[in-house]
Amino acid sequence: MVSENRAAFLVERGESLQVGPAPVTNPGPNQVLVRNRAIAINPVDWMMRDQGVFPGELPDILGCDLAGDIVEVGTDVKGLKVGQRVLGHALRIGTGNIAHSAFQEYTVVEAQATTPLPDSISYEAASVLPLSLSTAAQGLYSKAHLALPLPSHSPDMTGKTILVWGGSGSVGAATVQLASASGLTVISTSSPKNFDFVKGLGAKEVFDYNKSSVVADVVSALQGQDLVGAFDGMLLYCSSAQPLTCNAGTGSKDSAEAVAQVMSQLGGGKIASALNTAEAPHVAATMGEYFQDHLTRTQYHDFLPRALETGQLKPAPPARVVGRGLEALDAAATELSKGVSATKLVVTL
Repeated sequence: MVSENRAAFLVERGESLQVGPAPVTNPGPNQVLVRNRAIAINPVDWMMRDQGVFPGELPDILGCDLAGDIVEVGTDVKGLKVGQRVLGHALRIGTGNIAHSAFQEYTVVEAQATTPLPDSISYEAASVLPLSLSTAAQGLYSKAHLALPLPSHSPDMTGKTILVWGGSGSVGAATVQLASASGLTVISTSSPKNFDFVKGLGAKEVFDYNKSSVVADVVSALQGQDLVGAFDGMLLYCSSAQPLTCNAGTGSKDSAEAVAQVMSQLGGGKIASALNTAEAPHVAATMGEYFQDHLTRTQYHDFLPRALETGQLKPAPPARVVGRGLEALDAAATELSKGVSATKLVVTL
């Protein structure tokens, strides 16, 4: 039985996180308690700290991505046991409960958002995946978004194509891999230095989103293709006045505008967006629905374990460890707010 816990608290919005004692919460039905060993940082973390996105009662605890060891198992849990190494999506944003936040030593995680890890994957590598995979999967498979075929360990090519804008980022990398596992041909964008990385994830062609001709280039590549839609997964900077309206640099055009132009020139189609845009409902708006349906079991239990073990799905982008201990989380969030490329910042515990 766990008796002590510590967390990095958000005491005042816009201020640094403060480390101190935190409550210990026992897992309920269909939940597990995880001793966190690695915590990945996401843009939403510094946005919650600095801009008040997804505000909760203060003091709050942030964090979505974790990997660690199961130390307690609640009732009705199947396929998970004490001692297992796992990755987990911490769902504080959806539940408002700080027991479900990642920026602490022990986190209560929904069993349906938890996946056992093969020995070949480290805690640090695994921690980059959960939020990105959940976001990508919801955008690809939810009926509210693209409603594509679910991923398979032996996918048959469907003859259909998807555009993934920003394939080298955390959400984009997950989207490219899942779309490939659904038998789709993937066309993507990134900076030239990341072309090989994105192709290694499964993209057939990758275009430079910084070029002024990128819209025309992508339209040309997609002409004549059976296009199922587009996924805009980019996030580079945000307006503090409108924290959920976030722009991603593509030369003179943000990603939402560029994707909308591509789809318009191709005759229209569906766009899934990781963030709020005028052109598409953002995935975050319906994330709660995603964790109430069958998609989470398909993602975290039916597909991920074997896909991770065989290497079909890779932890991407690569983790870069920037500190150890809860005290390092605040600086890591600040570093991420300044921008990174084809990497995800991780703090170990």
